[in-house]
Amino acid sequence: MNNSILIELFKKFTPKEMKEFEEFVHSPFFNKNQSVTKLFEYIRKQYPGFKAHSVEKKLIYSTIFPDVEYNDGFLRTLMFNLSELAERYLAYIRFNSVPFAEDRYLLHELNERECDKLFERKMKEILKEIKETDIQNAGYFYSKFAVEHEYFYYLSRTNLDKIEKLVNRPDVEEMFYHITYFYYFQAIRHYVYFLNRRGLYQIDFKTELFEDIYKIIDPKYFQSVPLLNLYYDVLTLYLNEDNFANYYNIKKNAVELENKITKHELIWIYINLQNFCDKMIMKGHNEFLEELFDIYKLKLEKKIYAWQEMPAKFYGGVVDIALKLKEFKWAKDFIENYKDELSPKSRDYVFYYSLALYEFSLNNFESSLELLSKVKYTEVYQKIELRCLMAELYYELDMDDVLLSHIDAFRHFLMNDKLIPSGKKETYSGFIKYIKALSILKNKKSSEEVYLLTKKISDNPVIFNKEWLLKKLETISD
Repeated sequence: MNNSILIELFKKFTPKEMKEFEEFVHSPFFNKNQSVTKLFEYIRKQYPGFKAHSVEKKLIYSTIFPDVEYNDGFLRTLMFNLSELAERYLAYIRFNSVPFAEDRYLLHELNERECDKLFERKMKEILKEIKETDIQNAGYFYSKFAVEHEYFYYLSRTNLDKIEKLVNRPDVEEMFYHITYFYYFQAIRHYVYFLNRRGLYQIDFKTELFEDIYKIIDPKYFQSVPLLNLYYDVLTLYLNEDNFANYYNIKKNAVELENKITKHELIWIYINLQNFCDKMIMKGHNEFLEELFDIYKLKLEKKIYAWQEMPAKFYGGVVDIALKLKEFKWAKDFIENYKDELSPKSRDYVFYYSLALYEFSLNNFESSLELLSKVKYTEVYQKIELRCLMAELYYELDMDDVLLSHIDAFRHFLMNDKLIPSGKKETYSGFIKYIKALSILKNKKSSEEVYLLTKKISDNPVIFNKEWLLKKLETISD
């Protein structure tokens, strides 16, 4: 039973939620089945550890139903019923967390039941509360539209013979703007998501509809909505990458609007600033190295680097940029201090890979290679970064035959993987092509060939770890 959906669900409950759910289960409004209550009470006592032997089905059954012969079908039914209760509880707490959701449904019920005096009073209270809300995001504008729409329905119902008085009301036009703002918030966010995924994986997303809509969007129509302006600027980061001023404008406005943005939205904005810096660095704009490090430090300071656990990509990115800027002590402290914030699923991989990268940066190549032997990757880009570092280590340790074999296997891996987009393949293919040339050239020490290879690498805007390749060429020429 330890691997059942029911136990897996309870493992995700916080202590506060477990206490609330106890009240939920004991409420006759939600549950009248005393056998389900008994099952929950037994499981509650095993929380949070849920040791395998303590949640064995026959032990549970004999404990809550002593002197009754074990009935697997009956226990499965109780488990199913308790799971359904847990699902209803989760839906309930989510419903309660959505601003104005309860108010919207209450207004609709009052309107349907023609409780007009109470409807009028509640409407005034809710509109006042919405007006005083600081965070004007997608949820805010949807709530405003839904409440105004309910009010318009109420006025239409109570003024059937005076429709002409309704059509010129200013809130009719405002309703249109509010639902449009909601759409723009959601559409921009999804479009940015697709653009990000398309840059990482060979997947074809059909975005022509929004591309056409984007062409006719005029930002002047939402100048009074600062957060929507910020969303629009984030989208423009992807569609006009040469506009560096836009990046700095977003960074400044994100700080100014910080108290009027939810944590999730702030995380989203900084992730996109981070992604932009990564792209610019890949294109050779090294001034964005410091910028990216600053973004990382801002996210750490404001604790906006994760929804729950620290993402492996963020952790690895912080280490990588700190080492590139030779912030060695800072990087080592970060590796050690933030390890436990990683997901247990990726913790060992990211931690040991980061330590290997740290040792590599200090020229401790054998220690780095030893650490890499502890790394178990799970994702395609983890495989790639691991193979790149191993290639550099084989080069540094003069393991030429191993390097050439490794490069050949790496090349076949890139050719055969269907998810990696062609642009990314070009980046990594260039790296293995030039590290192979380096390996051959370092034993020849031909100044003319060093010059030609340096020029080729310098002129190529899309090579992984170009700085390291050029640095190695300098040592050959010396």
